[in-house]
Amino acid sequence: MEQNKLVDTTELAMQYEDELIYEDMLDIQVQNSNSILSTFIYEYENRYNTKIKAIAAIGERYSHYGSIGGNGELVGVASEEIDFLELVSNCDEFEILITDDKYIRVVKHDHDGINAMDLVLLTENEVNMYYENEYEYFNLAEFAYINKKHTKLFGSVLSSNESAA
Repeated sequence: MEQNKLVDTTELAMQYEDELIYEDMLDIQVQNSNSILSTFIYEYENRYNTKIKAIAAIGERYSHYGSIGGNGELVGVASEEIDFLELVSNCDEFEILITDDKYIRVVKHDHDGINAMDLVLLTENEVNMYYENEYEYFNLAEFAYINKKHTKLFGSVLSSNESAA
């Protein structure tokens, strides 16, 4: 599967040994990724006449330790801040990429394996529905998993990334 990487902290660390340069380059790549996300959300809101209130990333865990490392388990994170950094906390390394099937994927690496998760946009109505029923769900990410499909890219974000690839 071809993928257009927006951020890859492992590649950045190998490319920039100087920690200050690494941090600067990481900031630039995350800002660019957030800009792509903001553009996509703007187009999504206009296309569907809605307001995006939160983002989530839902997927599966892969661990070389098998079930003891959580292999095959459902994983997810969510944030009401529209910022990729909110989705990648508590990991050793991470990647943000656009898959060839037009999804934004967030991959979090830790010492036991990886969490590969695709982006889900949550509207204001959906977030309100979650809070009205929040005791039925473990968290907003579980709500997204049960009630939403992964959000497929379209519009200028997709066309500009296809021409850049």
